Parts: sequence; structure tokens; C-alpha cells
Amino acid sequence: MAVRPGEPVDAGELLASCAALADRGGAQLAPLAGILRTGGLRLGEPMRLAVVGQIKRGKSTLVNALLGAEISATGRAELTFTVSEFRYADRPEIVVHYKDGTVSTGFAPAQFHELTTRDARRAEHLRRIRKVEYGIPNPLLRHFRLVDTPGLGSVHVVDAANTRDILGIGDIADGSERHALAQALADSGRDGATVHRESIAELDQADAVLYLFSRALHQRDHTALSQFIGSAGGSLTPLKAFGVLSRCDQYWPDRTAGRGVDPLARDPLVVGDQLARQLLGWAPAARTFYTVLPVAGLLAAGANRLGDREFEWLADLVRDGGAGNAVRHLRDAERFANREDLRGVRLPVDQRRHLVTRVGAWGVALACRYLDDGLDPARVRQRLLDHSGIPRLRALVIRHFGNRSALLKVDGVAQRARAEVVRLRLAAQRAGLRVAPEVDHVASQLEALHDALPGLAELRTLGRYYNGEFGLVDEEVDTLLRVTGEHGLDAASRVGLPPTATAGDIARAARAAAGWWAAQLQDPMRDAVAALVARQLMRSFERIEAEATAAVGRAPGPGTSAPAESRRHRTHPPSDDLEAPTCART
Repeated sequence: MAVRPGEPVDAGELLASCAALADRGGAQLAPLAGILRTGGLRLGEPMRLAVVGQIKRGKSTLVNALLGAEISATGRAELTFTVSEFRYADRPEIVVHYKDGTVSTGFAPAQFHELTTRDARRAEHLRRIRKVEYGIPNPLLRHFRLVDTPGLGSVHVVDAANTRDILGIGDIADGSERHALAQALADSGRDGATVHRESIAELDQADAVLYLFSRALHQRDHTALSQFIGSAGGSLTPLKAFGVLSRCDQYWPDRTAGRGVDPLARDPLVVGDQLARQLLGWAPAARTFYTVLPVAGLLAAGANRLGDREFEWLADLVRDGGAGNAVRHLRDAERFANREDLRGVRLPVDQRRHLVTRVGAWGVALACRYLDDGLDPARVRQRLLDHSGIPRLRALVIRHFGNRSALLKVDGVAQRARAEVVRLRLAAQRAGLRVAPEVDHVASQLEALHDALPGLAELRTLGRYYNGEFGLVDEEVDTLLRVTGEHGLDAASRVGLPPTATAGDIARAARAAAGWWAAQLQDPMRDAVAALVARQLMRSFERIEAEATAAVGRAPGPGTSAPAESRRHRTHPPSDDLEAPTCART
């Protein structure tokens, strides 16, 4: 299949034809053919969203919180170093991928934890496993395949005796937990460098990334993040990556607050927002992440699991001395969870410990306050979820990544294929050989694909803005984000109109915007880089105008459908009403 100017293009068909072309180049071009073929097949799948970060940063807890169920293993005794991938399926199903390339099915859903948690009796089997894929009927997985990675670290540490420290295990203060993690690493048959490489391999295949910081950016986090960015080969940009402060539960209570101050007046996510702004003030983070969002992962994951038994215990706490008494005791969570006798509290210590382990001290305090206010368990659970920040993260992930899912996937495979083309050309040059003609044919088709899908040019312009190449004022940034799909791929959203706008309204708005940007091109004070942005935006609005004008005669009523390119690849309805993040770029 060849791309011809002015003709519609099917990205999947073009990538498949390029893969067939590479096949004719023999074994040397097999990696290029594999990139193209696999990438083309994945265009029809939901985006791959990888959750990455150093060990014990709350990755599995965040996965559970996003899915609203306890699926991925958490805790010191259950930790493994195996990749887990979650995808949508009408009924639960498990596929195990082994290191030797074989695949096995037929496992019962109840066996998922057996396949992903450390157990000396199954150590030999677990060492053979590369990845466990779990299909479940979860609504979020209609948008994303969620990948829980083992852990990142430094690829430059080669001292085998210290490879566990690559993953940050040495940072953990609790000696028994540190020992358990080191033992789990040994049982997995891997070292820290291997786990890092396996996590990076999943990152390379991801369309989008959530990178987890535990709470603040310590020196080891600086080092790990720098290695992470370097390992990504420059492909990781704010188009693809969010940062997540995953354990904001731990910012409660405020131990500096004086007597008489309501402990629940302190919102840990407000503290997290302040830290997120500091993180985005660090240049490498600003160049890498669209935003950094604070979440209380334990609160969200635990709230989803609170059952009748736990609510009975919470009600007992409130009946004993009122919510105020429970909250006062919870300011010292260690004492609340471990002391046998507490004044005015009859709930046994093992039940108190269970509650704190399930939702954290802040979650127990909030639940007691809401039960004391007369809320029923369902409303308490929803309030806890709202406090956790997970609904905001989930909504923004869908809006920022999901609105561009098709383009991000096409752009990702094109980038990987172009990188392989460069490698092949360099290899041929070093060997004094001519590069195979199929390599040049594939390269020309990839460039033609970029020109045939205008959205890719918009995406590249947006990426250059994120890389700091453009100095734009806020209004220009807002326009660039909107026209590239930040608030929805439908034409009305892209020109800043409500969903009820008619095709005629959209055409007029797009015409006015195109004219304004055309005038900016004539500004002699506008430098070449700014002119590039103006030209791209002018062309985007001209395209929207042309499509809306063509729809005027056939539109049955208010609004107009998305451009043909967007209709082919849309993965979900536009999300105009989703809340913007506190720390998102503007």
C-alpha cells in the first residue's frame, strides 16, 4: 500500500504493508518488520498505560485504586518482580507469557495471585514467567490496557552484590521489610538491573506512562528519574507521561498543628499539590510530565474494599466516644493501631489495626466523621474516593491520553520504526555496505503517513511546545491544547464551542480562528519558531472549517460529527466536563 496525496489513509493497513516490505529485506530487517506489524495490530486495541517507578512507590496500590478492586498484589509479603498486564474481557481470563516465548492459558481467576506472588513452593515456575496477562470486565480497561511494572533503577550500577539497591530497596527503613524485598528479588531469579530492563521494555511498548513518586523527590528519586528519562530515549514527553505523588495519605495528620485545631481541617492532597508544583519546577520533570497529581492511593484502594464488617467496627468507634474522640486518637496512628487500651475506645486493637491498614489513619478519621454526620456506608465510601484524588486522576488520564489515543499509538510505532531505520543505516555505514532498499522505502512511507494524517503534525507541534522550543502566551497555549484534542476530538470542542453548536457555528468559529492565525503570520515581530506554531494552528482551523462547511448541508441538527480521521479512531466520547488538574500545565 502506498500513500497518495489527497487520498484517505488507513494507518493499520499502511503499517502492515510496510511490515511486508521489511520482510523482503531478510533477517536483518526482521526487528523493523516486527515493530511495524505489532504496532499496526495494536492500533485496534486500547492504549497501553504503564505504571512505573522505583520499588515500593505504591504502583500496585495505585493499579487497584484505578481499577476499583483488589487485584494486583500489595504488601511486603506478597511483592513480586513479575509484570502484570490488565485488559478488558467479558469474563475473567488469564494468559501467562514465559521467558522462552511460550504462552499458557486455562488458569482460573483465583490463581492470579499464585502466579504473581512470591512462594518458595512455586519458585521454579515463577522464575520462568515473563508476564501475566489478566482479562477482567472492568470499564476503565475499555480505554486502557494497564501494565503494572516491577521497578526502575539505575542501569549503570554493575556491582552484583548491590544490585538490589538499584531498585531503592536500600532506602526502606524497616529492616524486616527490606529483607523480605531482597529475598523476593532473589527468589525471582533476577537482579536489580534485570528488573529495571524488564520495566523499561514495558515502558518502550507503552503509549502512555504514570510515573510514581512516593511522596517527595529525594536524591535517589532524582537519580532514578534521570535514568528513567535517559532510558526512554527522549520519546517520553508530557504528551505521554504524568507524574503521580502516590502516598499523600501519609501527610496526615499535621503534627505541627496546635491544640484546638481540627485535625481534619488539613487536607493531605493540598500538601501534595504544593509538592507537585515544586516537582514541576525541576527542569527534567517539567520537560517530562504533563502534570504531577497527588493521590491518596491507600485511601482509594481501601475505600473500594470496605465491607459490612469494617463499617460495623467504624460505627462502634463512633458510638464509643463520638467521631471527635476517634479522630484525636488517630493523630497518633501507631498508638491507635497497636496499643491495647485507649481511653474511650472499646474496639479491640486487632480491629483498629485492620482499619488503619485498610484505609490509613486519615481514611478512618474521615469515615468516623461522615458516619457521625449520618451518612450511610455507600455515601461514606464515595466521599472517601472523592478525597483520594483517584477520580480526578482517572478522568484526566482518559481526557489527556484517551482523546489522543489513536494518534499517540500511530506516533509511537512510527517513532520506534524510525529509530530502527536509523540503527540499520548506521550499521550499514559502519560495515561499508549499502543499506537495503526496503529500509528507504519504509522510511519514505512513514514520512508520507505523517503528512497524510494532519493530527500527527499537530501532535508534533504540541510535543515541541512541551520540550520548551516555543515561547507562547497562555492564550496561544490554550488554543494549541484545545485544537489538538485536550478537551475532546469533536469539532465543537476543538474550536471552543459547546456540544450544541451547529455545523455552521463551527465553520464560522474555525474560519475566524484561521484568519486570526493567518494575520499572526504577517507579524514582522514574530520569530520563525512562533511562525511555525501560527502556521500549524491556521492549517488546523482551516481543516476544521472545511469539514464543518461540508457537513452544513447534511447535518440533521445541532452539532457536527468529528472529522473523518477522528471518527475512525475514537475510543470514547469527548470529555468536556472533566475537572482540570490543579497542577496541570496551562
